[in-house]
Amino acid sequence: NDSEGYNANGSVTMFKRDSITGVWQTHGYFLNQNPADGDNFGSSVSLDGDYAIVGAPYDSENGLIYNGSAAIFKRNNNFGTWELQGNKIINQNAQGSDGFGWSVDIDGNYAIVGAPYDSENGYQNIGSVSIYKKNSSTGNWELQGNKIINQNAQSYDYFGWDVAIKGDYAVVSSPGDDENGLTNNGSVIVLKRNSNSGNWEHLGTKLLNPNADSHEEFGLSVDIDNDYIMVGCPQDDENSLTDIGSVSFFKKNLSSGFFDSPGIKIMNDSETNYSGLGRSVSISGEFAIAGSPHDLNTGAAIIYKRTYNIWRPFQKVKDPASVIQGSFGKAVALDKINLRFLIGAPTTQNSQGMTFFGKIK
Repeated sequence: NDSEGYNANGSVTMFKRDSITGVWQTHGYFLNQNPADGDNFGSSVSLDGDYAIVGAPYDSENGLIYNGSAAIFKRNNNFGTWELQGNKIINQNAQGSDGFGWSVDIDGNYAIVGAPYDSENGYQNIGSVSIYKKNSSTGNWELQGNKIINQNAQSYDYFGWDVAIKGDYAVVSSPGDDENGLTNNGSVIVLKRNSNSGNWEHLGTKLLNPNADSHEEFGLSVDIDNDYIMVGCPQDDENSLTDIGSVSFFKKNLSSGFFDSPGIKIMNDSETNYSGLGRSVSISGEFAIAGSPHDLNTGAAIIYKRTYNIWRPFQKVKDPASVIQGSFGKAVALDKINLRFLIGAPTTQNSQGMTFFGKIK
């Protein structure tokens, strides 16, 4: 958005729910450090407890163009304000157009940042991710080892397009990956923290789309919560339909510690072309949510509930304003504790965008 005299600089607004009235109220507003035109600060965000991380993938730093950055903020409990923790974070061995900060996530003392346009080892747009740990003494966030790239990496993998981290596990998507003789079918890898060295290492083999085909770009959205990984594939073609989309759930095998593949795939119940299920996903406990921003032209979000190890559609949430092509469901978030969800619709209200708060019934 346009902010503070800059064009497309971006901003982030925090909201807090009033426990008495139930109304969500503004609880903080902040901008990029050293803002400039086109930073796109706030393109990616994540919140955990008193910490928030914000990506600015088109930020230009250290004389480079669009190398990108991420910033971590902490809530001051005395004043209720959000304060920047140290300086913004930039990519290790940064180059122009890395897109660092395209995707971010934070959990506890760890944060992960994706740079899907990073060029490494002679490959173009191979992509990379970097994991940071909070230094409990200084409060600074420090890089853990070197940046991580895709297994069997090739140009235009776009590794780090989406990321998620939970406990000792992290998930990274690579929607441009070519696997099993297909083109751009996409893949997802799992990283696990080595408790002895502290390094994050590849766990098992890549996770692929069940019944995969070329150009599906599996992994445009990912999330992880404890024993399950959720992956969105909004360009999946199923049942002779185009870009109907799908979501897949992968369960951790408690014996091997790996996530079982193939996963369990679920399609959109509307079954219409270009509905794009899986454009955004979020999983929390026994519930999960997926955005389908072109469902019947207005968009929708589908909530799933797990019974034992089986995931089934539980509730479908539609755009209350029924705005045609309003992209309702392009972004989603879910909280298992309070059973509340958040749905973004960035092109409604004359492209100003709207956010919808709800609760699972």
